[in-house]
Amino acid sequence: MIDRTAHIVKEIFKQYLELGSIGKVKKYLIEQGYKMNRGKEFTDMSIRNILKNEFYIGKVTWNELEVSGQHEAIINKITFGKVQSKLERQNKRNTE
Repeated sequence: MIDRTAHIVKEIFKQYLELGSIGKVKKYLIEQGYKMNRGKEFTDMSIRNILKNEFYIGKVTWNELEVSGQHEAIINKITFGKVQSKLERQNKRNTE
């Protein structure tokens, strides 16, 4: 289950960088038959939450305390940074 989840998370990051939009990633996930843990289809919000979640680069946040987790990072920091930049650019475009 964990390996499958890690694979899906990696795929979400990869596809977002390639396709450039959360909507296109959602369409891709549906076409591939990927589902969330409880068997539901991914939503725009669930994809955005995954893309913004620092847990996947090995960080754990509790209240305002942020520490390195004892788990292995799924996504490298460079990829995570590229995704954050792209999300920010898209957010600015959508609010202008």
